[in-house]
Amino acid sequence: MILAPEGKDIVDIEVGEKGPTSDISLFREQQEKFHNNHMFEGDKAYQGGRNISTPYKKPLKGELTLESKVGNKEFFTKGIFIE
Repeated sequence: MILAPEGKDIVDIEVGEKGPTSDISLFREQQEKFHNNHMFEGDKAYQGGRNISTPYKKPLKGELTLESKVGNKEFFTKGIFIE
């Protein structure tokens, strides 16, 4: 599900795909419908997508820096409406 800024309008829904497909793959397929400068926000499942802000992910066998933790706190306080 793709929402407009502020999470007030549903822009697109992809339903009924057969078989498992990752969130980032679905997102990449849908990006051609939007302008290149359109920004999105998503959870950690969307890491690596262009034009999308995501929270910092803890490195394998590591810890987040204090700066990353603060960044995540700011990111999550905005909230993602659909969740």
